[in-house]
Amino acid sequence: PYYLDEFTFRFNRRTSHHPGMLLYRLLQQAVATDPHPLRDLIDAEPDKTDYT
Repeated sequence: PYYLDEFTFRFNRRTSHHPGMLLYRLLQQAVATDPHPLRDLIDAEPDKTDYT
């Protein structure tokens, strides 16, 4: 899930030797994913998956 990617990005950048590369990889992932129209985001039902 994307929230884990954000968590990893936030905490791994503290010890990164190349912090610019983290932003580069994040932008690569953002460009590689399909766009999500605002209506789909608003009308989306919450995920029923239990992650516990």
